[in-house]
Amino acid sequence: MIDVALIAIGGFLVVSGVIGSLVPIIPGPLLAYLGLLSLHATETVHVDGLITFAVLTVVVAGIEYLLPLYIGRKLGATRAGIYGGILGTLIGLLFMPVGILVGPMIGALVFEMLTKRGIGPALKASLGVFLGTVFNFVLRFALAAGMAYVFVVELWRVLPSLAP
Repeated sequence: MIDVALIAIGGFLVVSGVIGSLVPIIPGPLLAYLGLLSLHATETVHVDGLITFAVLTVVVAGIEYLLPLYIGRKLGATRAGIYGGILGTLIGLLFMPVGILVGPMIGALVFEMLTKRGIGPALKASLGVFLGTVFNFVLRFALAAGMAYVFVVELWRVLPSLAP
């Protein structure tokens, strides 16, 4: 009975993690990882790779906010553009879901323009921030989807033994 409850909780967490990986304020990969831990806590399922997924979850969480800024910097963003990208991200949270995609880009563009840069370099820098944001979403989603896949495979493997 406890195993069924843990599996249900784990399933809910994994689904929430996959959906949450597309929403920046929800720690999607972390929720998916907690779902795997819940599945692993049952008496019938042993999930391999928990340490690897834990490390990947920590790494993705660590670079989650730095990646858009790093790629923006590589494409020429100045310090003002980076600060604009951060401010745009915070304001973009108020206008979910579109705001989180375009907020950093608009913030970087506005702040780059305030430093009297031309439109070309400012657009290039803001495009870098935008590409970093999109790549970040892809990374979060891929990790959460990978954990969801492991959850389903492990559950499917032991499903016959769970039947009463």
